[in-house]
Amino acid sequence: MTSDFDVVNQLQSSVNTGLGERSHLLTPQIDLSTHIEDIVSMLEYEDLYNVILVGHSYAGMVISGVAEKVANRISRLVYLDAFFPENKKSVVDYLIIPSLNTIVSSKGDGWRIPFLGKIEDLGVRDRKDIDWAKPRVGDQPYKTFTEIINLTNPGSGISGTFIQLSGFPWFVNAGERARRMGFNCHQMLSGGHDAMISAPNETALANLQIL
Repeated sequence: MTSDFDVVNQLQSSVNTGLGERSHLLTPQIDLSTHIEDIVSMLEYEDLYNVILVGHSYAGMVISGVAEKVANRISRLVYLDAFFPENKKSVVDYLIIPSLNTIVSSKGDGWRIPFLGKIEDLGVRDRKDIDWAKPRVGDQPYKTFTEIINLTNPGSGISGTFIQLSGFPWFVNAGERARRMGFNCHQMLSGGHDAMISAPNETALANLQIL
């Protein structure tokens, strides 16, 4: 969040194994469970409670799994243009890319998903933002998309918010399910799917408004 906002609450981020600054740890063994455990461990080792847990895009799967394991530590789940999974579902049950298996086999050594499309497709338009983002986009372990999530108590009674940033059908459908479950649902379509890059102030404000 930027200095435009006076944030009293503690803000803590976590980078999942094999992604971002931890991309050097990328291996074929990394799956959704790995990323769920990343966050669970952070919450436990940092002794965090009353957490507002925000998940963007794929990370909607992750925060759903975290809530299943440590619901007592979480006060609200925020799905930021994210997958909102049902029990026994995986990302590939929602993501409509018929050639994904072929792409993984031909361009990802059978276990990695290379970045598909262009940064601009995610709503990033400013040249400086594009130049910043491009070298930071990496491959995704395919197992994170194919492992099903087990939800015995979806949401675990935790308050929820869904913020729609794009018109991607899998996220539109996720938002509709969230609305049916009684989540607070909002739209902020001006910045696109990666609004935290293209419209950081607006994205921060949208998150602050739920505090």
